[in-house]
Amino acid sequence: MNSVKSLLKVLDSSLNGTMVLAPVRDGQHYIVDFEWQLVNHRAASLLGRQVSELVGSRLLVQMPEFNDMGLYSRFQQVVNTGVPAVFDFEYNGKTTSHWLHIQVVNMDDSLLVTFLEITRLKQIEAELIRKEMLLSEAQDLANLGSWSWDLTNNQVHWSRTVYKIFEIEDPNFQPSYSFFMLSLIPEDRERIATIIENAVKNNQPYDIDFRIRAGERLKYLESRAIPKISDRQESLEYIGIIRDLTLEKTQEKELRRSENRARRAEKAASSERMAKSIAHEIRNPLTNITLATEQLRSEVSGESAELFLDLITRNSRRIEDLIRKLMDSARQAVLNRGNYNINDILDDAIALAMDRIKLRRVRIKKEYQSDMCGIQVDGEKVKTALLNIIINAIEAVDQEGEVLVKTALTAEECLVTISDNGIGMEKNKLHQLFDPFYTGKKVGLGLGLTSTLNIINSHDANIEVESEIGKGSTFLISFKRH
Repeated sequence: MNSVKSLLKVLDSSLNGTMVLAPVRDGQHYIVDFEWQLVNHRAASLLGRQVSELVGSRLLVQMPEFNDMGLYSRFQQVVNTGVPAVFDFEYNGKTTSHWLHIQVVNMDDSLLVTFLEITRLKQIEAELIRKEMLLSEAQDLANLGSWSWDLTNNQVHWSRTVYKIFEIEDPNFQPSYSFFMLSLIPEDRERIATIIENAVKNNQPYDIDFRIRAGERLKYLESRAIPKISDRQESLEYIGIIRDLTLEKTQEKELRRSENRARRAEKAASSERMAKSIAHEIRNPLTNITLATEQLRSEVSGESAELFLDLITRNSRRIEDLIRKLMDSARQAVLNRGNYNINDILDDAIALAMDRIKLRRVRIKKEYQSDMCGIQVDGEKVKTALLNIIINAIEAVDQEGEVLVKTALTAEECLVTISDNGIGMEKNKLHQLFDPFYTGKKVGLGLGLTSTLNIINSHDANIEVESEIGKGSTFLISFKRH
Protein backbone atom coordinates (compact mmCIF):
# COMPACT_ATOMS: atom_id res chain seq x y z
CA MET A 1 0.00 0.00 0.00
CA ASN A 2 2.84 2.34 0.83
CA SER A 3 4.46 1.57 -2.52
CA VAL A 4 1.26 2.57 -4.35
CA LYS A 5 1.08 5.84 -2.41
CA SER A 6 4.74 6.52 -3.19
CA LEU A 7 4.08 5.83 -6.85
CA LEU A 8 1.09 8.19 -6.85
CA LYS A 9 3.17 10.85 -5.15
CA VAL A 10 5.80 10.55 -7.88
CA LEU A 11 3.16 10.56 -10.60
CA ASP A 12 1.41 13.62 -9.13
CA SER A 13 4.64 15.58 -9.37
CA SER A 14 4.86 14.86 -13.09
CA LEU A 15 3.71 17.26 -15.83
CA ASN A 16 2.34 14.24 -17.69
CA GLY A 17 -1.13 12.93 -17.08
CA THR A 18 -1.03 9.23 -16.18
CA MET A 19 -3.82 6.71 -15.68
CA VAL A 20 -4.19 2.95 -15.60
CA LEU A 21 -7.36 1.38 -17.05
CA ALA A 22 -8.49 -2.21 -16.63
CA PRO A 23 -10.75 -3.66 -19.34
CA VAL A 24 -14.23 -4.78 -18.28
CA ARG A 25 -15.38 -7.86 -20.21
CA ASP A 26 -18.72 -9.56 -20.75
CA GLY A 27 -19.45 -13.27 -20.56
CA GLN A 28 -18.00 -13.79 -24.02
CA HIS A 29 -14.79 -12.03 -23.03
CA TYR A 30 -15.53 -8.95 -25.14
CA ILE A 31 -14.42 -5.59 -23.80
CA VAL A 32 -17.50 -3.55 -22.90
CA ASP A 33 -15.85 -0.79 -20.84
CA PHE A 34 -12.76 0.21 -18.88
CA GLU A 35 -12.35 0.90 -15.18
CA TRP A 36 -9.99 3.48 -13.74
CA GLN A 37 -7.49 1.84 -11.40
CA LEU A 38 -5.07 4.73 -11.07
CA VAL A 39 -5.24 8.41 -12.00
CA ASN A 40 -2.76 11.13 -11.11
CA HIS A 41 -3.86 14.69 -10.39
CA ARG A 42 -2.53 16.01 -13.72
CA ALA A 43 -4.63 13.51 -15.69
CA ALA A 44 -7.78 14.29 -13.69
CA SER A 45 -7.19 18.03 -14.14
CA LEU A 46 -6.74 17.73 -17.92
CA LEU A 47 -9.99 15.74 -18.06
CA GLY A 48 -11.80 18.31 -15.93
CA ARG A 49 -12.51 15.86 -13.09
CA GLN A 50 -11.43 14.98 -9.56
CA VAL A 51 -9.30 11.90 -8.88
CA SER A 52 -11.96 10.61 -6.45
CA GLU A 53 -14.60 10.75 -9.22
CA LEU A 54 -12.57 8.54 -11.53
CA VAL A 55 -10.73 5.84 -9.56
CA GLY A 56 -12.94 2.73 -9.30
CA SER A 57 -15.52 4.03 -11.78
CA ARG A 58 -16.13 3.07 -15.37
CA LEU A 59 -14.89 5.08 -18.32
CA LEU A 60 -18.06 5.20 -20.40
CA VAL A 61 -20.25 5.87 -17.37
CA GLN A 62 -18.22 8.86 -16.23
CA MET A 63 -17.10 10.12 -19.64
CA PRO A 64 -19.25 8.77 -22.50
CA GLU A 65 -17.65 11.33 -24.82
CA PHE A 66 -14.61 9.01 -25.01
CA ASN A 67 -16.73 6.76 -27.21
CA ASP A 68 -17.93 9.61 -29.43
CA MET A 69 -14.39 10.94 -29.84
CA GLY A 70 -13.02 7.53 -30.86
CA LEU A 71 -10.68 7.19 -27.89
CA TYR A 72 -12.56 4.20 -26.49
CA SER A 73 -12.12 2.20 -29.73
CA ARG A 74 -8.41 3.04 -29.77
CA PHE A 75 -8.03 1.74 -26.22
CA GLN A 76 -9.83 -1.48 -27.25
CA GLN A 77 -7.50 -1.91 -30.23
CA VAL A 78 -4.35 -1.63 -28.09
CA VAL A 79 -5.65 -4.31 -25.67
CA ASN A 80 -6.71 -6.66 -28.49
CA THR A 81 -3.55 -6.30 -30.61
CA GLY A 82 -0.94 -5.54 -27.99
CA VAL A 83 0.46 -2.83 -30.28
CA PRO A 84 1.13 0.51 -28.53
CA ALA A 85 -0.46 3.66 -29.93
CA VAL A 86 0.99 7.18 -30.04
CA PHE A 87 -1.07 10.06 -31.39
CA ASP A 88 -2.08 13.70 -30.98
CA PHE A 89 -5.69 14.29 -30.02
CA GLU A 90 -7.89 17.31 -29.47
CA TYR A 91 -9.92 16.56 -26.34
CA ASN A 92 -13.12 18.59 -26.06
CA GLY A 93 -14.70 17.78 -22.69
CA LYS A 94 -17.68 19.34 -20.97
CA THR A 95 -15.57 21.77 -18.98
CA THR A 96 -12.16 21.67 -20.66
CA SER A 97 -10.54 21.52 -24.08
CA HIS A 98 -6.91 20.60 -24.79
CA TRP A 99 -4.61 19.21 -27.40
CA LEU A 100 -3.00 16.09 -25.90
CA HIS A 101 -0.05 13.96 -26.99
CA ILE A 102 -1.22 10.48 -25.93
CA GLN A 103 0.69 7.21 -25.52
CA VAL A 104 -1.22 3.98 -24.85
CA VAL A 105 0.60 0.78 -23.81
CA ASN A 106 -0.86 -2.66 -22.94
CA MET A 107 0.48 -4.04 -19.60
CA ASP A 108 -0.74 -7.43 -18.41
CA ASP A 109 -4.27 -6.85 -19.71
CA SER A 110 -4.32 -3.28 -18.37
CA LEU A 111 -3.71 -0.04 -20.20
CA LEU A 112 -1.14 2.52 -19.20
CA VAL A 113 -2.22 5.83 -20.71
CA THR A 114 0.05 8.89 -20.50
CA PHE A 115 -0.62 12.25 -22.04
CA LEU A 116 1.05 15.62 -22.24
CA GLU A 117 -0.76 18.84 -22.97
CA ILE A 118 0.52 20.33 -26.25
CA THR A 119 -2.13 23.00 -26.81
CA ARG A 120 0.39 25.83 -27.03
CA LEU A 121 2.61 23.78 -29.31
CA LYS A 122 -0.35 23.14 -31.61
CA GLN A 123 -1.20 26.83 -31.63
CA ILE A 124 2.37 27.69 -32.60
CA GLU A 125 2.30 24.96 -35.25
CA ALA A 126 -0.99 26.29 -36.65
CA GLU A 127 0.43 29.81 -36.72
CA LEU A 128 3.53 28.58 -38.54
CA ILE A 129 1.36 26.74 -41.05
CA ARG A 130 -0.76 29.86 -41.52
CA LYS A 131 2.35 31.98 -42.08
CA GLU A 132 3.79 29.40 -44.47
CA MET A 133 0.53 29.42 -46.40
CA LEU A 134 0.52 33.22 -46.52
CA LEU A 135 4.15 33.20 -47.66
CA SER A 136 3.38 30.55 -50.26
CA GLU A 137 0.36 32.51 -51.51
CA ALA A 138 2.46 35.68 -51.66
CA GLN A 139 5.13 33.81 -53.61
CA ASP A 140 2.48 32.50 -55.99
CA LEU A 141 1.11 36.00 -56.55
CA ALA A 142 4.60 37.33 -57.23
CA ASN A 143 5.61 34.28 -59.32
CA LEU A 144 8.46 34.04 -56.83
CA GLY A 145 9.83 30.86 -55.28
CA SER A 146 12.65 30.10 -52.87
CA TRP A 147 15.26 27.34 -52.93
CA SER A 148 18.38 26.10 -51.19
CA TRP A 149 21.33 24.04 -52.43
CA ASP A 150 23.42 22.12 -49.89
CA LEU A 151 26.84 21.92 -51.53
CA THR A 152 28.21 19.40 -49.03
CA ASN A 153 25.53 16.79 -49.75
CA ASN A 154 24.53 18.16 -53.18
CA GLN A 155 20.89 18.33 -52.08
CA VAL A 156 18.40 20.85 -53.46
CA HIS A 157 15.17 21.96 -51.78
CA TRP A 158 12.39 23.93 -53.50
CA SER A 159 9.44 25.86 -52.17
CA ARG A 160 6.00 24.96 -53.52
CA THR A 161 6.09 27.84 -56.00
CA VAL A 162 9.29 26.57 -57.63
CA TYR A 163 7.57 23.24 -58.27
CA LYS A 164 4.73 25.18 -59.93
CA ILE A 165 7.16 27.26 -62.00
CA PHE A 166 8.84 24.09 -63.32
CA GLU A 167 5.38 22.45 -63.65
CA ILE A 168 6.38 19.44 -61.54
CA GLU A 169 3.34 17.65 -60.10
CA ASP A 170 4.96 14.37 -58.99
CA PRO A 171 4.93 14.43 -55.14
CA ASN A 172 7.94 12.07 -55.08
CA PHE A 173 10.08 14.22 -57.37
CA GLN A 174 13.44 15.20 -55.89
CA PRO A 175 14.93 18.40 -57.34
CA SER A 176 18.65 18.49 -58.09
CA TYR A 177 21.30 20.69 -59.65
CA SER A 178 21.62 18.29 -62.60
CA PHE A 179 17.85 18.47 -63.24
CA PHE A 180 18.05 22.25 -63.20
CA MET A 181 20.85 22.24 -65.79
CA LEU A 182 18.97 19.80 -68.04
CA SER A 183 15.86 22.00 -67.84
CA LEU A 184 17.73 24.92 -69.41
CA ILE A 185 17.44 25.33 -73.13
CA PRO A 186 20.75 24.23 -74.72
CA GLU A 187 21.78 27.77 -75.73
CA ASP A 188 21.81 28.88 -72.06
CA ARG A 189 23.54 25.92 -70.38
CA GLU A 190 27.19 26.79 -70.85
CA ARG A 191 26.71 30.42 -69.83
CA ILE A 192 24.73 29.55 -66.68
CA ALA A 193 27.12 26.74 -65.67
CA THR A 194 30.11 29.12 -65.96
CA ILE A 195 28.42 31.82 -63.85
CA ILE A 196 27.47 29.37 -61.07
CA GLU A 197 30.83 27.57 -61.04
CA ASN A 198 32.72 30.86 -60.75
CA ALA A 199 30.41 32.07 -57.98
CA VAL A 200 30.84 28.87 -55.95
CA LYS A 201 34.61 28.89 -56.47
CA ASN A 202 34.89 32.48 -55.21
CA ASN A 203 32.15 32.33 -52.54
CA GLN A 204 30.21 35.04 -54.37
CA PRO A 205 26.50 35.75 -54.88
CA TYR A 206 25.17 35.36 -58.39
CA ASP A 207 22.33 36.73 -60.45
CA ILE A 208 21.22 34.89 -63.60
CA ASP A 209 18.48 35.04 -66.20
CA PHE A 210 17.71 31.94 -68.24
CA ARG A 211 15.09 30.00 -70.17
CA ILE A 212 13.62 26.56 -69.53
CA ARG A 213 11.24 24.18 -71.25
CA ALA A 214 8.35 23.30 -68.94
CA GLY A 215 6.08 20.92 -70.80
CA GLU A 216 5.53 22.55 -74.20
CA ARG A 217 6.10 26.07 -72.91
CA LEU A 218 9.21 28.20 -73.06
CA LYS A 219 9.61 30.09 -69.78
CA TYR A 220 11.77 33.09 -68.94
CA LEU A 221 13.15 33.03 -65.39
CA GLU A 222 15.61 34.86 -63.19
CA SER A 223 17.35 33.72 -60.03
CA ARG A 224 19.43 35.40 -57.35
CA ALA A 225 21.49 33.53 -54.78
CA ILE A 226 23.79 34.21 -51.84
CA PRO A 227 26.23 31.76 -50.20
CA LYS A 228 26.40 30.65 -46.56
CA ILE A 229 30.11 30.55 -45.84
CA SER A 230 31.86 28.39 -43.23
CA ASP A 231 34.55 29.51 -40.77
CA ARG A 232 37.09 28.15 -43.27
CA GLN A 233 35.71 30.55 -45.88
CA GLU A 234 34.08 27.79 -47.92
CA SER A 235 30.59 27.91 -49.43
CA LEU A 236 28.42 25.40 -47.56
CA GLU A 237 25.06 26.27 -49.06
CA TYR A 238 23.41 28.65 -51.50
CA ILE A 239 20.03 30.17 -50.70
CA GLY A 240 18.14 31.90 -53.44
CA ILE A 241 14.93 33.02 -55.06
CA ILE A 242 13.60 32.30 -58.50
CA ARG A 243 11.06 34.43 -60.35
CA ASP A 244 8.94 33.64 -63.38
CA LEU A 245 9.23 36.48 -65.89
CA THR A 246 7.32 34.69 -68.66
CA LEU A 247 4.19 36.84 -68.45
CA GLU A 248 6.22 40.06 -68.37
CA LYS A 249 8.38 38.91 -71.29
CA THR A 250 5.31 37.81 -73.25
CA GLN A 251 3.62 41.16 -72.66
CA GLU A 252 6.80 43.03 -73.64
CA LYS A 253 7.11 40.88 -76.74
CA GLU A 254 3.47 41.41 -77.67
CA LEU A 255 3.80 45.17 -77.10
CA ARG A 256 6.90 45.26 -79.28
CA ARG A 257 5.12 43.24 -81.95
CA SER A 258 2.09 45.51 -81.79
CA GLU A 259 4.33 48.55 -82.15
CA ASN A 260 6.19 46.94 -85.06
CA ARG A 261 2.92 45.88 -86.66
CA ALA A 262 1.48 49.38 -86.34
CA ARG A 263 4.66 50.94 -87.67
CA ARG A 264 4.81 48.55 -90.61
CA ALA A 265 1.10 48.94 -91.31
CA GLU A 266 1.66 52.69 -91.50
CA LYS A 267 4.67 52.09 -93.70
CA ALA A 268 2.60 49.84 -95.97
CA ALA A 269 -0.15 52.47 -96.15
CA SER A 270 2.46 55.12 -96.85
CA SER A 271 4.00 52.95 -99.57
CA GLU A 272 0.58 52.46 -101.17
CA ARG A 273 -0.07 56.20 -101.11
CA MET A 274 3.38 56.84 -102.55
CA ALA A 275 2.87 54.20 -105.23
CA LYS A 276 -0.46 55.70 -106.28
CA SER A 277 1.03 59.19 -106.34
CA ILE A 278 4.03 58.04 -108.39
CA ALA A 279 1.80 56.10 -110.76
CA HIS A 280 -0.45 59.09 -111.27
CA GLU A 281 2.40 61.55 -111.75
CA ILE A 282 4.41 59.30 -114.07
CA ARG A 283 1.68 57.64 -116.12
CA ASN A 284 0.29 60.89 -117.52
CA PRO A 285 3.57 62.09 -119.07
CA LEU A 286 4.43 58.47 -119.94
CA THR A 287 1.19 58.19 -121.90
CA ASN A 288 2.07 61.38 -123.75
CA ILE A 289 5.55 60.02 -124.53
CA THR A 290 4.03 56.78 -125.86
CA LEU A 291 1.53 58.65 -128.04
CA ALA A 292 4.22 61.01 -129.33
CA THR A 293 6.49 58.07 -130.15
CA GLU A 294 3.77 56.37 -132.16
CA GLN A 295 3.04 59.63 -133.99
CA LEU A 296 6.72 60.14 -134.81
CA ARG A 297 6.98 56.56 -136.02
CA SER A 298 4.38 57.37 -138.70
CA GLU A 299 6.02 60.64 -139.72
CA VAL A 300 9.74 59.89 -139.82
CA SER A 301 11.72 57.22 -141.53
CA GLY A 302 15.21 55.92 -141.61
CA GLU A 303 17.21 53.36 -139.68
CA SER A 304 18.55 55.84 -137.15
CA ALA A 305 15.06 57.18 -136.32
CA GLU A 306 13.68 53.64 -135.85
CA LEU A 307 16.56 52.82 -133.49
CA PHE A 308 15.81 55.77 -131.21
CA LEU A 309 12.05 55.26 -131.34
CA ASP A 310 12.49 51.60 -130.34
CA LEU A 311 14.72 52.71 -127.45
CA ILE A 312 12.06 55.16 -126.24
CA THR A 313 9.33 52.49 -126.54
CA ARG A 314 11.32 49.83 -124.62
CA ASN A 315 12.14 52.18 -121.77
CA SER A 316 8.57 53.47 -121.59
CA ARG A 317 7.38 49.89 -121.22
CA ARG A 318 10.03 49.28 -118.55
CA ILE A 319 8.81 52.33 -116.60
CA GLU A 320 5.22 51.08 -116.92
CA ASP A 321 6.33 47.64 -115.66
CA LEU A 322 8.10 49.23 -112.67
CA ILE A 323 4.96 51.20 -111.80
CA ARG A 324 2.84 48.05 -112.02
CA LYS A 325 5.23 46.10 -109.76
CA LEU A 326 5.35 48.96 -107.28
CA MET A 327 1.53 49.07 -107.19
CA ASP A 328 1.33 45.28 -106.77
CA SER A 329 3.84 45.31 -103.90
CA ALA A 330 2.01 48.06 -102.03
CA ARG A 331 -1.62 47.14 -102.76
CA GLN A 332 -3.57 45.44 -99.96
CA ALA A 333 -3.65 41.74 -100.80
CA VAL A 334 -6.98 40.06 -101.54
CA LEU A 335 -6.85 36.68 -99.79
CA ASN A 336 -8.19 33.32 -100.79
CA ARG A 337 -7.83 31.52 -97.47
CA GLY A 338 -7.63 27.80 -96.89
CA ASN A 339 -6.27 25.40 -94.28
CA TYR A 340 -2.55 24.76 -94.85
CA ASN A 341 0.38 23.12 -93.10
CA ILE A 342 3.25 25.64 -93.06
CA ASN A 343 5.78 22.82 -93.55
CA ASP A 344 4.19 22.03 -96.93
CA ILE A 345 4.21 25.69 -98.00
CA LEU A 346 7.91 25.97 -97.10
CA ASP A 347 8.74 22.83 -99.09
CA ASP A 348 6.98 24.31 -102.14
CA ALA A 349 8.85 27.61 -101.75
CA ILE A 350 12.20 25.83 -101.43
CA ALA A 351 11.41 23.77 -104.54
CA LEU A 352 10.82 27.00 -106.52
CA ALA A 353 14.23 28.29 -105.36
CA MET A 354 16.05 25.06 -106.16
CA ASP A 355 17.80 26.41 -109.28
CA ARG A 356 19.38 29.23 -107.27
CA ILE A 357 20.23 26.80 -104.47
CA LYS A 358 22.08 24.49 -106.85
CA LEU A 359 23.75 27.33 -108.74
CA ARG A 360 25.21 28.84 -105.57
CA ARG A 361 25.74 25.44 -103.93
CA VAL A 362 23.90 26.56 -100.81
CA ARG A 363 23.05 24.03 -98.09
CA ILE A 364 19.38 24.10 -97.06
CA LYS A 365 18.89 22.73 -93.57
CA LYS A 366 15.34 21.93 -92.47
CA GLU A 367 14.24 21.62 -88.84
CA TYR A 368 10.49 21.14 -89.03
CA GLN A 369 8.25 20.37 -86.07
CA SER A 370 6.38 17.28 -87.17
CA ASP A 371 3.04 17.91 -85.47
CA MET A 372 2.39 21.39 -86.89
CA CYS A 373 -1.27 22.35 -86.85
CA GLY A 374 -3.06 23.99 -89.77
CA ILE A 375 -3.20 27.74 -90.37
CA GLN A 376 -5.88 29.65 -92.28
CA VAL A 377 -3.95 31.52 -94.98
CA ASP A 378 -3.79 32.21 -98.70
CA GLY A 379 -1.32 29.46 -99.53
CA GLU A 380 -0.04 30.97 -102.79
CA LYS A 381 0.55 34.40 -101.34
CA VAL A 382 2.29 33.06 -98.21
CA LYS A 383 4.44 30.86 -100.46
CA THR A 384 5.43 34.01 -102.42
CA ALA A 385 6.29 35.86 -99.20
CA LEU A 386 8.42 32.99 -97.88
CA LEU A 387 10.07 32.50 -101.28
CA ASN A 388 11.16 36.16 -101.27
CA ILE A 389 12.81 35.67 -97.85
CA ILE A 390 14.46 32.38 -98.89
CA ILE A 391 15.84 33.97 -102.09
CA ASN A 392 17.22 36.88 -100.06
CA ALA A 393 18.89 34.40 -97.69
CA ILE A 394 20.39 32.40 -100.58
CA GLU A 395 21.79 35.53 -102.20
CA ALA A 396 23.19 36.80 -98.88
CA VAL A 397 25.51 33.83 -98.33
CA ASP A 398 28.78 33.03 -100.02
CA GLN A 399 29.21 29.97 -102.20
CA GLU A 400 28.38 26.86 -100.14
CA GLY A 401 26.82 28.87 -97.34
CA GLU A 402 23.91 27.60 -95.25
CA VAL A 403 20.25 28.57 -94.90
CA LEU A 404 18.30 27.15 -91.96
CA VAL A 405 14.52 26.82 -92.32
CA LYS A 406 12.80 25.97 -89.05
CA THR A 407 9.22 25.62 -87.79
CA ALA A 408 7.89 25.45 -84.25
CA LEU A 409 4.58 25.49 -82.45
CA THR A 410 3.53 27.39 -79.32
CA ALA A 411 0.19 27.49 -77.55
CA GLU A 412 -0.90 30.50 -79.64
CA GLU A 413 1.32 30.64 -82.73
CA CYS A 414 2.88 28.80 -85.62
CA LEU A 415 6.47 30.02 -86.01
CA VAL A 416 8.74 30.04 -89.06
CA THR A 417 12.42 30.94 -88.78
CA ILE A 418 14.62 31.48 -91.84
CA SER A 419 18.29 32.12 -91.00
CA ASP A 420 21.43 32.48 -93.06
CA ASN A 421 25.12 32.73 -92.20
CA GLY A 422 25.72 35.41 -94.82
CA ILE A 423 27.00 38.96 -94.81
CA GLY A 424 24.34 40.36 -92.47
CA MET A 425 23.18 43.96 -92.17
CA GLU A 426 23.92 46.92 -89.97
CA LYS A 427 21.27 47.23 -87.27
CA ASN A 428 20.58 50.88 -88.08
CA LYS A 429 19.50 49.87 -91.60
CA LEU A 430 17.06 47.14 -90.61
CA HIS A 431 14.15 49.61 -90.47
CA GLN A 432 14.64 50.29 -94.22
CA LEU A 433 14.50 46.63 -95.16
CA PHE A 434 10.84 46.63 -96.22
CA ASP A 435 10.91 50.02 -97.96
CA PRO A 436 10.11 50.06 -101.70
CA PHE A 437 13.22 50.03 -103.91
CA TYR A 438 15.57 49.50 -100.94
CA THR A 439 18.07 46.75 -101.70
CA GLY A 440 21.63 45.83 -100.86
CA LYS A 441 21.98 43.77 -104.05
CA LYS A 442 23.69 44.87 -107.24
CA VAL A 443 20.63 43.80 -109.22
CA GLY A 444 16.94 43.78 -108.33
CA LEU A 445 14.22 46.34 -107.76
CA GLY A 446 14.00 46.09 -103.98
CA LEU A 447 10.27 45.28 -104.02
CA GLY A 448 10.34 41.63 -102.92
CA LEU A 449 10.37 42.32 -99.16
CA THR A 450 7.89 45.17 -99.58
CA SER A 451 5.52 42.64 -101.11
CA THR A 452 6.37 40.14 -98.36
CA LEU A 453 5.49 42.65 -95.64
CA ASN A 454 2.21 43.43 -97.38
CA ILE A 455 1.28 39.73 -97.47
CA ILE A 456 2.29 39.16 -93.83
CA ASN A 457 0.32 42.19 -92.65
CA SER A 458 -2.75 41.15 -94.63
CA HIS A 459 -2.75 37.83 -92.68
CA ASP A 460 -2.53 39.66 -89.34
CA ALA A 461 0.76 37.84 -88.86
CA ASN A 462 4.04 39.23 -87.59
CA ILE A 463 7.56 39.41 -88.99
CA GLU A 464 10.74 40.33 -87.15
CA VAL A 465 14.33 40.57 -88.39
CA GLU A 466 17.62 40.24 -86.57
CA SER A 467 20.95 40.74 -88.28
CA GLU A 468 24.61 41.25 -87.54
CA ILE A 469 27.40 42.13 -89.93
CA GLY A 470 29.44 39.05 -90.80
CA LYS A 471 27.13 36.64 -88.94
CA GLY A 472 23.99 36.64 -91.06
CA SER A 473 20.30 37.44 -90.72
CA THR A 474 17.25 35.77 -89.21
CA PHE A 475 13.61 36.31 -90.19
CA LEU A 476 10.98 35.17 -87.67
CA ILE A 477 7.43 34.96 -89.00
CA SER A 478 4.56 34.08 -86.66
CA PHE A 479 1.03 33.09 -87.73
CA LYS A 480 -1.88 32.71 -85.32
CA ARG A 481 -3.04 29.14 -84.74
CA HIS A 482 -6.57 28.20 -85.75
